[in-house]
Amino acid sequence: AAAGAGCFLSRMKKRGDMDCENYEKLIIDSGGNRLSDAEAARLDTHLRECLRCSRFREEMIRLHSFFDTSRPPILPQELDSRTRSLCHERLRSIRSAAGRAGRTPIPGFVWTALYGIILITGFLALPYVKELRGEGPLSYQTLAALALVIQNGIMLLLSPVLIHRSRAGRDTAAVNGHNGLKTI
Repeated sequence: AAAGAGCFLSRMKKRGDMDCENYEKLIIDSGGNRLSDAEAARLDTHLRECLRCSRFREEMIRLHSFFDTSRPPILPQELDSRTRSLCHERLRSIRSAAGRAGRTPIPGFVWTALYGIILITGFLALPYVKELRGEGPLSYQTLAALALVIQNGIMLLLSPVLIHRSRAGRDTAAVNGHNGLKTI
């Protein structure tokens, strides 16, 4: 509607009817009943005298009636139920695939590495444990060993969770059909 109105306006400008531009705006505003009584009277007077503006008003009325009567299409019941069942089936398959992916065991080499880190940390920290029992101030080496033990302990506790989350996210991404990278 706006493109047609602009085209019509450009034709009027070429003919030198700049006064019709103001009436065109009034015609457009009259579609939403936004005119005062004085503006409506002025517009009616102009429409009786100007054939182009009266044609433009008829075209605007026709366009408004077209948009008022157009309704969104109604989806057939069969298509609606079939689409819903396909969507629910797809969601169930994604959930079951994600559930299967979440139940896969952590590989043995990961557990071996974790136990190895525990043993190495224990052997390295054993000499400093005696110093922790003492009454004197702690040396820099003892504090470093203590920080290493705490860091390794936290990582040992959190690594199975991190591995599980990483694997579940990767498997869900594969089920959904993308590589897990976020796209913008």
